[in-house]
Amino acid sequence: MRTIRRRLKIARLAQHGYEQLLEALCGDENKLLQLLELFHRVYNLTIAASQHGDTDEAQDAWFEDQLVPWDKLDLLLSITPSCRVTACKDLAKQLTRKFMTLEPDSPLQDMVPIGSIFGPIVKLRIAQLRQQHEEDLRLDGLMDRVRRSSPWRALQAEPSYWVISQIAHTENLPAEIRSMAAQRLRELATTPGQTVEALMPDISFLILCEPRRRPKDAQQRVQTLLDTVEKDQQGYEEWRAPLLNLRAKHRLMQNDFEGARVEFKDALAACSKRNFGPLRGEVARDGWATEMASVGFIPNNQEIYYRHMLMHGMFSEEPISIEDAAVWCEEYFWNDLYHPYPDVPRMERLTKKVYEAVLAETFGLIETADWDRLRLWIKSHAKQLREANFKDARCNSVLLSWLKPINMFDSKLPTLKEMLPQDMASEIEKVETHMRNRRHAIALLLEAWPEQAKIADFKGQTPLHLVADNGDAELTRLLAPLSDLNVQDVRGRTVLHAAASGRSPECVSIVIERHFQFYTKDFERVTPDEKNTALHTAVRFGQPECVQKILDGFPSLTSGMNTVSQTPLVMAIDILQNLDGWRRYMEKNNRRTGTKEDFEEIIKLLESKSQPV
Repeated sequence: MRTIRRRLKIARLAQHGYEQLLEALCGDENKLLQLLELFHRVYNLTIAASQHGDTDEAQDAWFEDQLVPWDKLDLLLSITPSCRVTACKDLAKQLTRKFMTLEPDSPLQDMVPIGSIFGPIVKLRIAQLRQQHEEDLRLDGLMDRVRRSSPWRALQAEPSYWVISQIAHTENLPAEIRSMAAQRLRELATTPGQTVEALMPDISFLILCEPRRRPKDAQQRVQTLLDTVEKDQQGYEEWRAPLLNLRAKHRLMQNDFEGARVEFKDALAACSKRNFGPLRGEVARDGWATEMASVGFIPNNQEIYYRHMLMHGMFSEEPISIEDAAVWCEEYFWNDLYHPYPDVPRMERLTKKVYEAVLAETFGLIETADWDRLRLWIKSHAKQLREANFKDARCNSVLLSWLKPINMFDSKLPTLKEMLPQDMASEIEKVETHMRNRRHAIALLLEAWPEQAKIADFKGQTPLHLVADNGDAELTRLLAPLSDLNVQDVRGRTVLHAAASGRSPECVSIVIERHFQFYTKDFERVTPDEKNTALHTAVRFGQPECVQKILDGFPSLTSGMNTVSQTPLVMAIDILQNLDGWRRYMEKNNRRTGTKEDFEEIIKLLESKSQPV
């Protein structure tokens, strides 16, 4: 009886799930049986495929051979093995075409034959596929004709709403042609959704075209078009997400940053109700860029934008960190997204005036070593800048803005000296003199504003992180007494990690000495992702003296294991065995590491400390 009751509960659960799915998907018309039939067929084919090949490739080939041609072109497109590369885009295109012609109360088409009802369903699907193929051929021909001959005549001769819509939304076509296509769309529109869609190319052009090509009355025309589409409630709801996105940009071009920020958020939420493909990534990018321009970088509040951009392919190369993405979004906003309407004054960056003032007002004083006037400048700006960073994506302070050029120059100096001809040597000397003056200016700044030593940038890097990572012993000694050793950057690196990656035994010694002065336990901290200690980091960068100093100061770190169960000794042996690959990896990331002899020496040091007493 216990078994019977259990099976009845399972049956009841299955029945309830079926009823819920039926209500959600089909309403009064039961198409769910067709989905179950389709699942049944694919499941059996999958099981059978496993018995018709010893490799995945052989099983995939057998599976695909069993599919009828019309299923491979639409219904089973997403799981047809040979279509894997383009399936997502092709399927999205198919679904858009199918739903474009449907009214909200239109019945769903029968797609899967059940029982004896076979011929009419298959004939209808084949007819639709043939029509789509013919439209694709006409689209290719029309795309060519609108470029070569009279676009108006060519567009008027085409009766398909879908074909014309592809012309209207093709961004690399001239704006005049796209406008003609939009006008033709309005003539062909038969549903509220089509009527609204036909207006969007004109709205998009007026908002996003190059400023020099934008009509003087663009602002009024966009507002009129937006008012028109909002009156069509049914059509507006179908295109809610892209329309909210356009309305946000309309606000942005009028300098209503806050209103645009809210509209972008609403557009992103609307994308969850209806799937608009890459639009979600674009809305996330534009919404984040607008927030960066209006309130600055707030990682916890803006991570949702970053995740949507990652998920929807907004980064063409390898995924970048949220901090680097924030910088990218800020530059994108001011360079590409924000172009106010004619007669609307262009807004400036939040920090442009402050940042430019800092550079313009201090550069000459540092250049000429006018320390008295620099002290006066520091005194007069204390209230505004002493404990603050600039509210931009990089979150630099005055100290960081003075410091980072030194790091950059020091790293590039050897290459510059090799590249520049002898008659340019005096120019290098001038820059070297300026950088020496800058170091003295930093000392004066810290004397007046010691709080600046504790202000971190957008990656959580304090000034001490930066100079220790750069192997700059002079500035490490200056900053160490003023800095907080408890701070970890966004990668979880402590100052000791940074000193180890800087490959400077002197910097490592300064930081360790600071640890001993305050009896901190921060030397035990590990990076959150790889769980590497500072000793692991010293091993990775292959500097035996750094390893020796950390071993002398903190011998307990020899037993620490990272996420792949490597002690520093195991890591050193692994790197030595794969040294060429490791060096290529480090060079790709613009970092130096040790030689074969360095790692052999490191292994000896670690083995001597790892032996039991």
